[in-house]
Amino acid sequence: MPSDGSRGGFLEGAFRGLDEALGTNYREQYSSRSWTVEKLLVVFLHLLSVHRCGLLVIEEAQERNLMQTPFSREFLTFFLRLLNWGTPTVLIGNPLAFTNLRGFSQDVDRFSEGGWYRLLPILDPTSEEWLEDWIPELWMPTLLDEADAEYIPFTEDPNDQTLAGFVWKRTGGVPRYLARLRIDVQDAALRRGMQQVTPDLVDEVYRTSPTMIEIHERIEAFVRRDWRALQRFDDIPWNEFRKLWGPPSPGDDEPDIAPALAAPESEQEAPTKKRKRQSKPRATKDNPTPPKKLSAAEVRARQFQENVIDELNKASGFSSD
Repeated sequence: MPSDGSRGGFLEGAFRGLDEALGTNYREQYSSRSWTVEKLLVVFLHLLSVHRCGLLVIEEAQERNLMQTPFSREFLTFFLRLLNWGTPTVLIGNPLAFTNLRGFSQDVDRFSEGGWYRLLPILDPTSEEWLEDWIPELWMPTLLDEADAEYIPFTEDPNDQTLAGFVWKRTGGVPRYLARLRIDVQDAALRRGMQQVTPDLVDEVYRTSPTMIEIHERIEAFVRRDWRALQRFDDIPWNEFRKLWGPPSPGDDEPDIAPALAAPESEQEAPTKKRKRQSKPRATKDNPTPPKKLSAAEVRARQFQENVIDELNKASGFSSD
């Protein structure tokens, strides 16, 4: 996906990709100004079919280039044309980029036929994926003469009582951060002539490495399960983590409609108080059909309805008008 969200930029990269894979010169062949964007899109679809493209991967779908541009809806229409053309397509990017797409049920149906996958950090250091995949396959390989030193509980923190928890606490369960920390640790050990990696070295590198310091805030937010700390990042779906980490606390983005659910004390009547019978308005010559006079109970019911509607409108962003 182009950074400016333009379809012309997308086609430029698409034809370059074809030429690089096939040794062709389609980019030059279709560079004339007589070729409009719509015509080039059709040509591109045709070339994918001619060369029997087995899988088209479109990367870097970000909020700024797929949702916040004038061409966002046109791009989604083009992706649907790709699927209709029979070309298997994988669209990869930030979950926030697909907000518009989720607003159309038919789009969701089509794009989810092959699966709709959300890649999240490993949120539990005791999960099978973390223990059996990431730690042994990405963390344990070493360039040193000996394997990592035998692990000894580092602190009284439960996350520091095992190797998996120790490393998870310093990476937030994000595979990219796990790889970054391992690279820095290996580099530091080699420069110091060490024979093996120790927990002390890992902790020191995490605290002092320039490549790790910048991401401390995000790592610690994942470790603490603090979705509020993630709100400052525009490209992190913090609300999704809020739902994953448990029900919201009272008052967290939830409208408080309790006051509207109870009638004001001044309108509440004691059970033993005798109610005054309401007289009905009489018809006159000038007003043959007078409006029905509401009883006290009907007035309270209507006021209750109006209060609830007002509160729900405020929570939804609508004005009371």
